This record gives sequence, C-alpha cells and structure tokens, in this order.
Amino acid sequence: MVIRAIAAFDSFGNELFYEAYASFTPNFQLLSRILLGMREHLPKEYDTVNMGQYKIALTISSDLVLLILADRVNGDQELEKVVRFLHESAREIFSGSAKTQEDQIEKFREKTYEAIAMLPVKCTLTGYGGVGKTTIVRLVARGERLTKHIPTILADVEEIKIEGIDPYKVTLFTVAGQPQYWRTWMLTTEGSDFVMLVTDSTYEDVERLQKEIIPYLMKITPYSRFIIIANKQDLPNALPPSVIEETCGIPSFPLVAIRDDAKEKFVEILATMIRELP
Repeated sequence: MVIRAIAAFDSFGNELFYEAYASFTPNFQLLSRILLGMREHLPKEYDTVNMGQYKIALTISSDLVLLILADRVNGDQELEKVVRFLHESAREIFSGSAKTQEDQIEKFREKTYEAIAMLPVKCTLTGYGGVGKTTIVRLVARGERLTKHIPTILADVEEIKIEGIDPYKVTLFTVAGQPQYWRTWMLTTEGSDFVMLVTDSTYEDVERLQKEIIPYLMKITPYSRFIIIANKQDLPNALPPSVIEETCGIPSFPLVAIRDDAKEKFVEILATMIRELP
C-alpha cells in the first residue's frame, strides 16, 4: 500500500498534522480543505473518494477529521484498517498531555510511520523466463548472488525492509515467466502497487513486452504503476533504457543484476517508484 500523505484537522477546521511521504500528491492540501468543508454532508463515519489513480479515505468524529491520500489500487478494507488506527491515535495524542504542539506532532508522526509499515507496498516483477527476475529478488532480499538461471515455479514472495524507502516496507513478488504459467499472473499481479517489467534489453524481448505482456497486465491491474527494468545492460547490443522507454511508453531504468552495486541501484529504483512516480 502506498500512502502518499496524511492530514488531520480539529473540529474547528484547524490543521493538526500534515505530512507528505511521496513527492507527488495531487494538491492534497486543497482537496483536504474541500472535503473538510463537506463533512456535514458525508453520511458515513468512514468514507472514500476515488480520483483517477488516487483514493482519499477519511474518518469523521465530533472532534477530529483524518484524511489519507493513497493509491487507488489499495483495497478499501486494508485502507480502513489504517485510517481507523490513525484516527484513534490522533484523538489520543492531540487531546493528551503532551507539553507542546511539537511533541504532539512528533508522537503522531511516529504513529503514521507505524501505520504505513503495517501494509507493505506490493511490487510484482514480471517478464519472460531468464531475464533476471529471480536474480534481482534473491540479491535484494537475501543478499544471494545467483550464477545460473533458476526458473520460478508459479511465484516467489520476499518481504524487505531496507534503508532508503522508509517508512515503507516492500513485498516483492516474482512470477514465473514461462508461457504455461501466464494464467497465474492474474492472481499474483492483481492488486500490485507497482509492476516491474524485467527485460534482458534485447530487441526481441522488448518487442514481446510491448505487444504481449504490457497490454495483458494493464487489463489485469489498471491502477498499478508500471516501470521497466532494463537488465543485462553489460551485454553487447543491449538496448539502452531510453530506447526501451520510447518503444513501450513506460519509465525504464538500467540495471546489471550480477554487478556488486546491483542491490544499491535496485533500491534507488524502488525509492524513485514509490516517492516520485505520479
């Protein structure tokens, strides 16, 4: 789950807390004020508003309004759990005995970090067999270096918590690339916050991505963010990311998954995805 920003207001409309965790937040402060002005017309204690790829979830009580900006791919049940946890935390902290407003804000900020980490960001690595999906995941999650191709059967799952993407945790899913397993992609990929299309940077593989995999996956999970990992950039005649991006119309990032700096590079890509992709 990607929570982009959180805001809290008291019963008079005074802002108690606001923080953005991702760079792109479509004028959430203005949208929060609009919804705050409409709170008397909202029939529910908990409600959501969908806006394109985004979703605002809010809870309303007599003394507090809490709003969360998240990506629309997130399920309502998951989001409601987080919002209710933060609503009760805010009521307790901002009506409590903390000496200063700064102390209250800092205590609540700690709760927001805790809440964001409750539900990891789901990131699914897809692509044909042999392009480097398992190599990337094993290196990032376990620090293992694979020297030969190990086919994925159905799917692998790894949860990671690494510096550079706080307060987010990430769950990496790897799907099997062989065509006979494509029917399982619907179950594995659906509900992904991010879909990382891994390619070996050959013309043939990129063409197949563009014509076969991308249209298929965009039907399965239309609100996910898509990026391409242009792996194997060390090989002769590897297509550069700029060419792959132009061909597929999706942000593309270079990687050589067997190099010493591959984990660091992949974490940089994760941070860019989570914080900067609109």
